[in-house]
Order: sequence, then structure tokens, then C-alpha cells
Amino acid sequence: MSTAHDDQRWYLRLLSRFLGGGPGYRRNARPELVYVRDRAIWLGSVRDALATQPPTIVVPAHGSAVTADTARLTEPLVYEGP
Repeated sequence: MSTAHDDQRWYLRLLSRFLGGGPGYRRNARPELVYVRDRAIWLGSVRDALATQPPTIVVPAHGSAVTADTARLTEPLVYEGP
């Protein structure tokens, strides 16, 4: 699981929580702030990829790689939430 606490300085962790982030395996709740122009299009492409090519490993930007039950853990992240 993510070790975001060890990966970030305290003020970045605080900002992350304010923006809906935090420790654990999750997706960015505000991708349009950083790297996508249209969240709906981005999320649709992620959902399509998950349906056609389920992941066996995910290496997040912060924390440990997800190597067990990866597709099952990833699916709720892209079908629930903002």
C-alpha cells in the first residue's frame, strides 16, 4: 500500500488531504488541476482500458506497487467518487 506519509513533506500531505487525497491506493480526485483538460474524457479512457486490459500491476506515483488483486482494487477507484 501507499507510503505517502513517508513520501511527502507535512505541508504537502496537508494540501493533499485538503484536495481529497491521502494515504492508500487511490486515484487523483482532481486530475484537471495537474495533467488533464477534461476529467470525463480522461476517466472514460481509463475505464475503457480497465475493461479491455485489466492491470496485473500498478505502480503509483507515491507508495508501493499494487501487485495482488490489482484489477479488483482498481475498479472501484474509477467507477466511484468524483
